[in-house]
Amino acid sequence: MRLAPALVMLDRRRSSSLSFVPQVAARWGLVALGLVFVAQGMGKAVDPDGYLAALDAFHLLKPAALGPLSLGALGLSWTVLELLAGVAMLYGGLARAPAKQLAQAGVMLAVGLSFAYLALDAGALARHLSIASCTCFGPYLAQRVSPVALVEEGFVIALLAWLFASTMRWPSVDRGLRNENDAQAEAARRFRHPVRHHRSPFAAWFTAP
Repeated sequence: MRLAPALVMLDRRRSSSLSFVPQVAARWGLVALGLVFVAQGMGKAVDPDGYLAALDAFHLLKPAALGPLSLGALGLSWTVLELLAGVAMLYGGLARAPAKQLAQAGVMLAVGLSFAYLALDAGALARHLSIASCTCFGPYLAQRVSPVALVEEGFVIALLAWLFASTMRWPSVDRGLRNENDAQAEAARRFRHPVRHHRSPFAAWFTAP
């Protein structure tokens, strides 16, 4: 009977160590993809003219189009969203306490951008356009639009989906604070009312009701 508490403690330590490994892997994945998306956004922000020239090769919109659907507005929105997604994932992976909501917001934003890249490249291939740059990093690190680029985007989407599923198991901030407060309250209660072990069954006869 004395081995039961030790076995329970060993099982808890084993389960906590097993849950620690996926959390560390998810954190490193968030940091890696966060750096990628920040680099993509910075490549576009450093040379916006080169980025818009590469984006114009897809023949999406006219550069001088009026209204919110101009090519410049599209490029600016894409750049800002990539930077926001990258910073959110970086913070979610590097924060001391798990930033669940922020990490998930960054991952969802990155998934939307990755699907947009996938649709952009697939549309160019369907129209038989010969494009030398997929515009992932703006005018830098140019990669020709090809089926290989589609496979790469699919891999990134699968990795982002795994990261989102991994962060779903992270404790939220409110839950962590509530558990910590409950633990402190339980410790205070035990300190005020210590548990008496090996109490005699006849002690109840001599206590006042």
